[in-house]
Amino acid sequence: MVTMSVIGSGEASTHDEPSLEDVRSAVVALDSLSGIAVVSDSAWLGVSGGPSWFAVSYALEADGPIWQARGPAEAPASLDFVAGGQPTGMGNPYLVDVDAAIEAAQHFVSTGEMLTTMVWDEM
Repeated sequence: MVTMSVIGSGEASTHDEPSLEDVRSAVVALDSLSGIAVVSDSAWLGVSGGPSWFAVSYALEADGPIWQARGPAEAPASLDFVAGGQPTGMGNPYLVDVDAAIEAAQHFVSTGEMLTTMVWDEM
């Protein structure tokens, strides 16, 4: 079973077995003050940031190791956002565009795995 939680502005909503459209809509709606956590039986994927650039993280267990998706060289030098309710930031090369964030999240919902066509670094 896959569950997607959208967390922002002190509020959270949870969707059991989200559709690919649910995932796309949630990513597009991110505004740097909210994030998405998608959890399967064996892994999780998080998407934070927005509206144009995002940090995408993946882990097999709650306490790591964590892999971070790498984005293109033209990504901004840094982006401040809220992740897990905490102000944080991420820098290039760990920012991806909206299409890559959607693709990674939809792939995870469909397979429970990281998108292997993306480059990931273990953090």
